[in-house]
Amino acid sequence: MHQLFDEIIGTPPPTSIDSRALVDRDRRVRSVRWSIASMAVIAVVGVALAAVVSGNPEVGPPSTATPQSRPPDTTFTLSSASRAQAEESASQLATALNDAVRTAVPSAAWESGPGIDVTVIDYVTPPGWYGSGTLRVRDAHGDIIVMVDAVPLRDGKLSCANLPTPAPPKGRSAPPAQRRQCTDGKTPSGKPVVWFAAEQSFEVNIGLPAGRLMRISVSGRSPVLSADQMLLLAQYATDRIR
Repeated sequence: MHQLFDEIIGTPPPTSIDSRALVDRDRRVRSVRWSIASMAVIAVVGVALAAVVSGNPEVGPPSTATPQSRPPDTTFTLSSASRAQAEESASQLATALNDAVRTAVPSAAWESGPGIDVTVIDYVTPPGWYGSGTLRVRDAHGDIIVMVDAVPLRDGKLSCANLPTPAPPKGRSAPPAQRRQCTDGKTPSGKPVVWFAAEQSFEVNIGLPAGRLMRISVSGRSPVLSADQMLLLAQYATDRIR
């Protein structure tokens, strides 16, 4: 039957389709597609990794640096509106004076006690403050006295020309006049001062807010502090008072 069929139809013409070539071409196309797909996947992964790295900072040991804090404010205002406020100001003034002595004269030491003891002067209006102590610097020692009160100046400026004579304490007579040389000067920071020098004493006057005046004096066989040390002491103490 098959032979009869071949004789009727005859030998088929040769086909022009190369099946092997089609198979090879299909393989090449598939290979190219896989290559393109693989490159696309790699590109996507790379972009994702880049986004992760850029969005997250490098992890390392925790920083030990601490933010710098401002130093505490040690300034204060002298107030005598009430007895309680005057007592509080006396304590603050004593701390400021003791710190000023320690800073201006590191070699200084107190003969007894923690330092200058400040009390309220209640026989003047407005009330003021008084402090004293015995200071020793190497082989020299002497008394240091500090007084703060309201002293009206003639033209509002501190100078030898307009510094009034301090009034004697209540119930006391004025001490005999002493011949003292008055000198206008300034602290290292430029604050005006008036200072007096006598044979066995030395005094610095420096202005304070609210029309007050601070007088710092030392006495003894020889002044326990030099003029430069007194000026530094006055400057450091008044820098704390606003």
